[in-house]
Amino acid sequence: MSEPSDLSDDFLAEPVPAGGVERSATCHPAADAFGPAVTKVVPLRRARFGSVAREVPRMLDVTMDLQAPIDSLRLIKSDLEAYFWDYPVEDERRCNERYQIGYWVRQVSDRTAALESILLHKGTARLLVSGMTAAEAEALHSAAAVLDEWIREDESFREVAHKVVAILGAADRIGLRAAGGFACTGPFVGDALQ
Repeated sequence: MSEPSDLSDDFLAEPVPAGGVERSATCHPAADAFGPAVTKVVPLRRARFGSVAREVPRMLDVTMDLQAPIDSLRLIKSDLEAYFWDYPVEDERRCNERYQIGYWVRQVSDRTAALESILLHKGTARLLVSGMTAAEAEALHSAAAVLDEWIREDESFREVAHKVVAILGAADRIGLRAAGGFACTGPFVGDALQ
């Protein structure tokens, strides 16, 4: 039996031997118990790549210096300690707020220690972070800019609270990216933290 003539080019048909039954050498002997093997006609649809294709963002390799955020966090911790000692304790609410400031100092200290541990593990402050999109590199640069701020002693508690939330998030972003980086011995590819 030959290939059917009514099939269009969208279909692939395998020839069927005389008698309409095809035997394969790879068939399991038990397959004979279920009846003869039959050739299938498999539709081959034309690929519609136009609707599937998406633009892949360009991946960047970014070099970062970890010492700058560590130094910035140390300065922020000092600012918070000064804010803590200058904060007036007049009533229960103020006492509670002063406790919160002490908690912030510990959190900033923990983030500093985390970045220092990455630096010690990698053996260098210069790290190469691969596979970043342009948006991720910009977010890393913005995180470094947040750490360049300082806390004045005359700022309100609410303002300092907002700053500390941003600082802790920025330190986490830098730490999470730096932990996946590699020690960089070559020239700077593009410093995200400056």
